Amino acid sequence: MIGLSNGIEVIGPTRIVLDGKREEGINVISHAHRDHLGRVKRAVATRETAVLAGLERYKENLKLDDLEIRLVNAGHILGSSQVEILNGHHIVYTGDIRLRDSILFEAGEILNPEILILESTFGLPTFRFPDYQEVYSQMERWIRTNLEMGRHVILGGYTLGKAQELTKLVTVIGETPIVTRDIWENNKMYEMLGASLGEYVLVGSPEAKEIAKSPSVFIVPMKLAGWKAKTALKLSYGRDSVAGVATGWSVIFSFRSKGVDRAFPLSDHSDFRDLVRYATESGAREVITVHGYANELANYLRKLGINAHPIKKL
Repeated sequence: MIGLSNGIEVIGPTRIVLDGKREEGINVISHAHRDHLGRVKRAVATRETAVLAGLERYKENLKLDDLEIRLVNAGHILGSSQVEILNGHHIVYTGDIRLRDSILFEAGEILNPEILILESTFGLPTFRFPDYQEVYSQMERWIRTNLEMGRHVILGGYTLGKAQELTKLVTVIGETPIVTRDIWENNKMYEMLGASLGEYVLVGSPEAKEIAKSPSVFIVPMKLAGWKAKTALKLSYGRDSVAGVATGWSVIFSFRSKGVDRAFPLSDHSDFRDLVRYATESGAREVITVHGYANELANYLRKLGINAHPIKKL
């Protein structure tokens, strides 16, 4: 039986809890974003997830009698994994997955389970993302144009995952971004775990104050990008600025009411087409959709002849 209670539960001879909120049975954590974490301190997880999530104990794989749990790259953030369960059945939980290469990570791979538990964050046909290289190029042109016009450039993204991708992008185009402390701390964690982000500086540091005398790039949390950051930079440096955000939600939201000048459709999730591609190419005899637009995605997959349904509550 598979259902939603304390996380996603796979109940058989052994109870397995995927991205649960509390410790019960065998806990597995797919990645270190807060909405997938609870009070769990011991779990099956990658080393990167264990460090980013502050786990006390972890195992990267588990083999116990007739049960085997394996973790496979999901391409979402550092350490993110799909969860492959062999317990008499072959079950895969994708976790949050990205099926395209990014500037930091290789794409997640499509597995071939009997039962597929598929995240559905962007499970509507509306969510179709451009090629990532095209988005990166658009961002580079926008950044350079505004710097040349004498403006500071603010980029907003989630502090874990997206902010590190933005840091890498800005350093690749030859700029040294100024980052807020929470992003700086996550950047350092990424680097400790082997990621290469390039050179960046902490806001308020002597290096940052020197760089900010000229038009510069600031990377801030998503919630600050817009009027808040623009006002702060104007007061601190007396220079006008523009704000951009990087998120898949830009397909349906402009964020202009928050003072955002440009929203880029750069997501660390799969878009609708890639979710459908996973369900189709996996060959799974049953697809269980979860999170986001689970009902809508399941309905669409059924029209393709796939045995799909949203996860049930236990």
